[in-house]
Amino acid sequence: MAKHRGWTKETIDFMSQVFFELDFVKINNGFISLEKDVPKRDLTESKTYQHKVHAFALENELLYSSYEQLKNWFDQFIQESVKNEEAIIQWI
Repeated sequence: MAKHRGWTKETIDFMSQVFFELDFVKINNGFISLEKDVPKRDLTESKTYQHKVHAFALENELLYSSYEQLKNWFDQFIQESVKNEEAIIQWI
């Protein structure tokens, strides 16, 4: 299927995982089969799909950010990490 469609193995794995999560497909006797009487569901109901969308948005944000935007993003990330570490130390 990958060669026929020109998709990568990662793309097929991702699509398969999303379809399994949404109950669009099942594995029966080692073969993947389509479920016929499944109600329509939005792709966003899949945790795998949500994760991929979030990762793609973050990747785009980081790729197309200016130096100043990247610095601010990392500064904020580091500040949150320090706050979490301080809270853990106080809790212990």
